[in-house]
Amino acid sequence: MPDGSGRRPLRLAQINSHSDINGVVTNCVDLYACLAERGHRITLLHRPEAWIARQRFPPGVALVPMEMGRRLPPRVEIARIRQLLRARGVDLIHAHGSMANTVAAMLRLAGTAPAIATAHARIANLNYLFLDGMIALNPAAAAHFRRTNLIDPQRIKVLHNVFRPAEVELFRSDRARQAARAELRLPAGAFVLGVVGHLGRRKNQSLAVQLMAAAVRRGVDAHCVLIGAQDGDETGRVRDVMHNSSLHDRVHMTGLRTDARRLIAAFDVLVCSSRDEQCPIAVLEGMALDKPIIATDVGCLRDMVDPGHSGVFFSEQDIGPATALVEQLAASPALRSAFGQRSRHILEERFTPEVVIPEIEAVYHSTIGRRATARLQA
Repeated sequence: MPDGSGRRPLRLAQINSHSDINGVVTNCVDLYACLAERGHRITLLHRPEAWIARQRFPPGVALVPMEMGRRLPPRVEIARIRQLLRARGVDLIHAHGSMANTVAAMLRLAGTAPAIATAHARIANLNYLFLDGMIALNPAAAAHFRRTNLIDPQRIKVLHNVFRPAEVELFRSDRARQAARAELRLPAGAFVLGVVGHLGRRKNQSLAVQLMAAAVRRGVDAHCVLIGAQDGDETGRVRDVMHNSSLHDRVHMTGLRTDARRLIAAFDVLVCSSRDEQCPIAVLEGMALDKPIIATDVGCLRDMVDPGHSGVFFSEQDIGPATALVEQLAASPALRSAFGQRSRHILEERFTPEVVIPEIEAVYHSTIGRRATARLQA
């Protein structure tokens, strides 16, 4: 079955070096499933016992555990995987994660296949220099890698993450909303701000709690739900805000959850308080679930939020506009619905498989073509 462009389906090696669930991994699950559904054959290389290995994929995705190590994968393992991928006739390698980048670079240098990586974090990585291309998730990230890693601009493509709205359709109903709120023990009439992500300095959840506290001072019956594993420093900052505002009973920390998408149904607003992001999956989940978005202006959030129509931007220096919007949304279910519908429309317009997957396929085909041309000219 062709991929929609008239070109033959590809044989792809997808390398994922993440052990636990996070936004990158859930996004990769969507990506691999979408590619397989369009006829591509996927060999998914993953760490033994990784969370992604326990997920269900459509036919066409073959899971292969690989010992990746902590700094460098064992040579014998690289040799084994190289032999496996060559036997499967893999056309291209796509890496997701720092160690995955290392594995991809080693396999490419060993002559296995051309290789690219998606830069899911804005972290310098010398392995990018040994790959055939890179996908950056926003223009600022692309500029960063051109500057810090000296990546040729011709080798960087800016694309959005892909999201499958069908995966959260069950959680859009009022019944799902009420069930999630009951599980989180939220008061029936509470206006709920929610954040999803590991509690840490980058995610900056204490800013969301400050926003909730400001809304309470304006008379809103606001609560804040924080979904994610806890980091000592940021958890301490959250507790400091709670103590200083005397709002202990209004902040609900769930710890790490593998069902965050289901719990987002409980939110009235999804908050992204991060200091740095690329193309945050939690925001896409909120958009898919018809949530207004209040976010810091980082990463590709400008492509995700329509200020004044689906949400608003805020910062540590100025939470006033966000506080005012919370007050307005809490007072008007109709306004909440309108903002939520706009969020969902933006998702469908820019982030669905129908939009993103053909762009990724184009990167694959162009990378393979450039490598073939270079070999002919060598």
